[in-house]
Amino acid sequence: MHISFEKIRNNHNKLLQYLLVIIISLFIAILIPTNNSFNYNIEEGSIWNGDNLYAENSFSIIKNEKQKKIEKDEIRANSYVYYQKDQKVYNDILKDLRSKIDLEFNPNLFNKIKIDNLKSNAESILQKIYSKGILNWRKIDGDRNLKLLNGIESSNLDIYEYYNISTAKDFIKNEIDNEILENIVIDLIDYDIFYNDDWTLKMLEKDLSAIHNVYGLIEKDSLIVRSNQIINNDLHQILFSYKESLGIEKINPENYNIMFFGKFIFILITLIVFYLFISKYYQSIIDINTNFLFLFSIIIFFVLLSSILSNIDDRLIYLIPFCIITITIRAFFDFRLALVIHFFTIILSSFFSTEPHLFLLLNILAAYTSLMTFNKIYIQSQLFLAIIRITIVYIFSFSAFSVILLGNFHEIDLYKLGFICIGSILTFLSFPFIYISEKIFGLISDISLLEYGDTNRPLLREMAEKTPGTFHHSLQVSHLAESVAIELGANSLLVRSGALYHDIGKLKKPNFFIENQNNSYNPHDDLSFDESAEVIVNHVIDGIEIAKAHKLPDQLIDFIRTHHGTSLIQYFYKEYLKNYPNELIDDNKFRYPGPKPFNKETAILMMADSVEAASKSIKNPTNKNIDNIVEKVINSQLSDNQFDNSSLSFKDIKIAKKIFKIKLQDIYHLRIKYPED
Repeated sequence: MHISFEKIRNNHNKLLQYLLVIIISLFIAILIPTNNSFNYNIEEGSIWNGDNLYAENSFSIIKNEKQKKIEKDEIRANSYVYYQKDQKVYNDILKDLRSKIDLEFNPNLFNKIKIDNLKSNAESILQKIYSKGILNWRKIDGDRNLKLLNGIESSNLDIYEYYNISTAKDFIKNEIDNEILENIVIDLIDYDIFYNDDWTLKMLEKDLSAIHNVYGLIEKDSLIVRSNQIINNDLHQILFSYKESLGIEKINPENYNIMFFGKFIFILITLIVFYLFISKYYQSIIDINTNFLFLFSIIIFFVLLSSILSNIDDRLIYLIPFCIITITIRAFFDFRLALVIHFFTIILSSFFSTEPHLFLLLNILAAYTSLMTFNKIYIQSQLFLAIIRITIVYIFSFSAFSVILLGNFHEIDLYKLGFICIGSILTFLSFPFIYISEKIFGLISDISLLEYGDTNRPLLREMAEKTPGTFHHSLQVSHLAESVAIELGANSLLVRSGALYHDIGKLKKPNFFIENQNNSYNPHDDLSFDESAEVIVNHVIDGIEIAKAHKLPDQLIDFIRTHHGTSLIQYFYKEYLKNYPNELIDDNKFRYPGPKPFNKETAILMMADSVEAASKSIKNPTNKNIDNIVEKVINSQLSDNQFDNSSLSFKDIKIAKKIFKIKLQDIYHLRIKYPED
């Protein structure tokens, strides 16, 4: 019944995955533009590879961004700078003038006529100044014309026709011979003509918005380009304009549907081939939905990014650092899968490139370069070296390909080359991309495994203090398991880290495990055999709880779950049989809950754990005795079907035995007895 349920669950997962593949294919097909009206390469500097091309319709030539920029820069350079006169300034000064004269000139010393004359003189001088105005001039970029606003009307403004504060003061000093009055007037004067930022910007925006997006007209049936003609800048813009004029509307609905269906089928076939490859060689990935989603999310993300950038400018697709794919996948899986994911991604992304052959060539070469250079993801210096090599490969490959097409160097598309270089440098985003992938999909990279394998982490330090025997055992197991993993091509970092944590459940009751007992007292003496077995079994359950409390990733918790599989606790089981020979016994009481190891890494740890523990019981650790104990332990696990769910072959087990024997012999080798004094 259990097997049947598993089959149903697996079939259900596969159906969901098939459905997801179809949905993704449909999504990508929608992203890819459908246009059959213009299927020629129109890259600037390339050669027209079609026949003589005549215009099917009349069309205007669209200005490119460079032309628009030149025109905008010209408008900005020649735009007016607006100033505005504030009449209120003069009126306020006159009010303040009268009151200040009344305060400064004592009526007892100056008669009213004298004071009135002073007021009249000062007002006359101010009137002369402010009839022109005092200009608050600000320096501007370029040689732009100035305008003075009068309502909505404006007139030319010459800065030399107006006062500034300095020239106004000089005028006052020349016109007034009374020192007190002179100081009053000088203190009062202020700017009344100011720069009008809002109006200046408003008029500039008005001029800029009046720029036309097109220039010139190509009549219907006119010759656009001849066969084998080199496409220069002007011709490139004409061809681009012609392509835009045809547009998607040229495709009738029936043809469009057929073309869309063709796209969908091609993409679906591509993704099915990819899915079948994963199913055949990476079944464990297919079995875990989060891994499956991660791989397809990578493809969707980069295809979507290609679509967005290519719609802005087809050259921007070269900004995308596709090498991030290979580096990220390599961080979680292996070299081969990284290349496969990258290859399928750039195939689908090439639909958005005007030169798919060039796009594919460059990115395939870069992918191989990145993996050859950056093969150890946890060595950060390799990323810097990889970026340099990727950039060099991109530059030389693109330049060589361009020379093949153009026959010279000076027509190489420098803009595209610049985007390629920037895209190469953006490969440094691999580390944040790996980190985000870990958090979203619950994956674990080599970088994280190195961190978890640090024995200075709080949980491992606690183990070293509270369970020193178990900690030493875990170190030995990690060494043995890592050596075997390297030899068998398994994830050695994962095995090493998993081995360090596999027995953390012993932290709960350390004295119940013989390696931590430092005196003659054994707490199992106070328990029945089945109670003792329960304590031993519970270290797996306790370990899972501790691991979750410390937020260890599931990949490491799997080692805790499986390191004993469903094996028997032999000692207490046999003791129970010996003491109660006539009783029926449920061996489940003496058996670990499992599950059994389900991949190569967890199976290696199970062997290493049992072999290392058993080796401690050898009184005379000769090579023969060590060989015998290794054979006995692993053969027992084989006969108990503990490796049925793992991907270990008999050849792998044979190699593992050999490595264990060599390593244990190195640990227990006999030393020369030093003579006593």
